[in-house]
Amino acid sequence: VLSLDVVQLQQILTLCDYLYICQLREKYGRYRPWNNPLSSKHEGWQRVWWHYAQQSVMSDIRKKLKKTSWKYLGERLSRRRKYVNLYKTKLKCLREEQLIDDDTLRELEQMEKESDIDDILNYRSSAECELQEFLLNSNSCMGVSGTSIALEKSPNDERSSSRPRGWLNWLSRGMLGAGGTDDSSQFSGVVSDEVIKDIYEATKFQPAPLPNGTSAVDDIVFFSEIKLRIHQVSATLWSLSRNIGRAIAELTFEGIFIECKLWDESAVITALVRSGKIFNPCKRRDILLMGMAVVEEGALETEKTSASVQVDISSENKDVKLFVKIMLQPLEVTYDSEFILNVMEFYNMFETFKFQHERVILSLNGIEDVRARLLSKAEYIFSSRKRVVWDLNFGNIRIDIPWRNANSEPFNMVVETRAFFLVSKGEFVSSVSDIEEQTYVLKNFSNSVCSSDISMEIQLHDLYDQFEIKVDDFEVKATIPYFPQIVSVLDKLSASIRLTSCAIPDESILKQLEAYITMPTLHVHFSPSIYGAVLGLFANFDMLHSNLDYFLPKVNSFSTISSELATSKAFSSSIIVNLESVSFHIDLENVKENGCTLLLNLHELDMRQNFQVEKFRSVLS
Repeated sequence: VLSLDVVQLQQILTLCDYLYICQLREKYGRYRPWNNPLSSKHEGWQRVWWHYAQQSVMSDIRKKLKKTSWKYLGERLSRRRKYVNLYKTKLKCLREEQLIDDDTLRELEQMEKESDIDDILNYRSSAECELQEFLLNSNSCMGVSGTSIALEKSPNDERSSSRPRGWLNWLSRGMLGAGGTDDSSQFSGVVSDEVIKDIYEATKFQPAPLPNGTSAVDDIVFFSEIKLRIHQVSATLWSLSRNIGRAIAELTFEGIFIECKLWDESAVITALVRSGKIFNPCKRRDILLMGMAVVEEGALETEKTSASVQVDISSENKDVKLFVKIMLQPLEVTYDSEFILNVMEFYNMFETFKFQHERVILSLNGIEDVRARLLSKAEYIFSSRKRVVWDLNFGNIRIDIPWRNANSEPFNMVVETRAFFLVSKGEFVSSVSDIEEQTYVLKNFSNSVCSSDISMEIQLHDLYDQFEIKVDDFEVKATIPYFPQIVSVLDKLSASIRLTSCAIPDESILKQLEAYITMPTLHVHFSPSIYGAVLGLFANFDMLHSNLDYFLPKVNSFSTISSELATSKAFSSSIIVNLESVSFHIDLENVKENGCTLLLNLHELDMRQNFQVEKFRSVLS
């Protein structure tokens, strides 16, 4: 059972932001002037902190140049060859049970202090491969003489074996107490093959293949596995508006199964939920219902679940941070303006709270030059940005929107769809390659960049995220007073949407959003009654919007930004719609004897609309 209000949410967000800042301090803490805190602002604090920022930036630049610049290529090659030779010398001494020269150990230790762990592991791997290849070639050249000598020796004697041994054998001789005896049953002897195999499996180490193509380890195992089964989880959201604490939402999830598998640099987390709901205690009404099926005894975890979430944290793709896959069905949602007004207090906290990286982006708005500002934002975002790949699959969705008109007559709009899919796409160009006139999208985005003389260092596929959305059997119906049956407003249709969004916010020079919509058919019903119902629905939405402007604060009192910044930005977007066939069924609702119905059919319709909305953004400390 959980309980959460907006103050607790703010504290949680602050803690997450502090943990992120701690990672930065761990990286740049050695340059930080701890004896001159910003809160005190002693004399000359500006110069001291500017020096701190300069040293931090230059450390990243030097580290990057040493790995990528041609200037340091010769130094990197020389350093690699020197370490490989020294490490091979150390391995040979361990193999032959000889003492290692102190100068060799000293040089290796000094180079390891000055090198990154990734470089050290790479150098050691190269040295081991070269040494194993040398031993294989030397043993193969021994011929019959070498074979006869090998037959006389014990199969446990690693020094005479033609089988290549991995790093664990070198380690076992030098660091685990291999004192010279060949008795593998003793602790001081060479580690046996069975023990080596067990350690390989526990550490997920994949040894080099043997000459006959086999490997010591056949299966890939994970470090740990955690499974949790929770019968029920309940959470209550509390509102603190008007200094009155009251429950505004109750969340309940039943039949939860969580599985977590951990590897050395990756993890997979899977969560399954049998059913769930969101309840409005103010009106005693269910706002959201999610699959109320009961799991049978002995059934698999994946059967009869209404929701499943899988998060894959993998290190194979360095550009991708997370793979998130969500499946949800069925889902019933009921619109309630009062409920939305209450929970917007929590949404407003997420919207106005700024994390460290967002505060840095906002601080760059102080740069007046458009080109310099855009390049600065792009460089900062690309330095730490990793994509999140989404795969969403929602089935059997129903949304009810009830309201009353001025005469208190009840209306209800029903929106249903059989399936909704959203998938993240990779490269910018490939994602629109199969769309007719694909260059229109690319040209729209590129023109906005080139028109302001922005450097070609910025690539479009780096600036934009792309999503592919598919909707099947989407329809809209309405319940209108004095009508004996439900009125169809929009017949079932299927649509494909390509959505492109910009990774850099608040830049009018860049298009923030573009949607390319493709629909085979569109069949719309229209009548005076439907027209009146739609106007009443829009009036209900306008009332909700005006209430939001009245109740929600204009600025965030929890903002952690240390300076006041106000900027006027334009949100630029566009919609491209391609319709193969459109039909309008217009019922004038005259008397039945002389009724009139109009039918309008259109084919091959192509529409493009650009939007640019000016918005004023204010951030207050």
